[in-house]
Amino acid sequence: AYSEWLRTFEYGWDSDNRNTLEAFESVFNIKVNDWSYDTCRYSYRFTSHYSGEEEQLNGIRLLKYIVNNYWHILFKPKTYYLKGNCKKRRKSRVFTGNCCVLTGYCADEDILKPIYDFLKAPDTRTTLYDLMDKCLDSFFKS
Repeated sequence: AYSEWLRTFEYGWDSDNRNTLEAFESVFNIKVNDWSYDTCRYSYRFTSHYSGEEEQLNGIRLLKYIVNNYWHILFKPKTYYLKGNCKKRRKSRVFTGNCCVLTGYCADEDILKPIYDFLKAPDTRTTLYDLMDKCLDSFFKS
């Protein structure tokens, strides 16, 4: 009975994780192939569709590339509601938030964490390709 349960058991958040991964692939120019994960280990391969020059961006140039091309996706305007009336709201033109910006699921935080960390402290050793790899590694570790 136990082995039958193991064969038919489906992870409850599998579709949410897939949605996050697909959203990440559609935003960033990569495709994840041959991936699998369970409670103990994970594996993945990905293909980058960036040009060789883009893949090798690092440091301040990579930071500016991310800000210029992905800021509107990585940071959403904060929403403010009128007291007592949830129907009236407005979006800030100044303040932004980065909470679950891809799909609204918490795995968005995990997959984008290396990018947010890089934006806070860019280093010259991290390339765009390395950053995409770190994002996927962070996603599958969580």
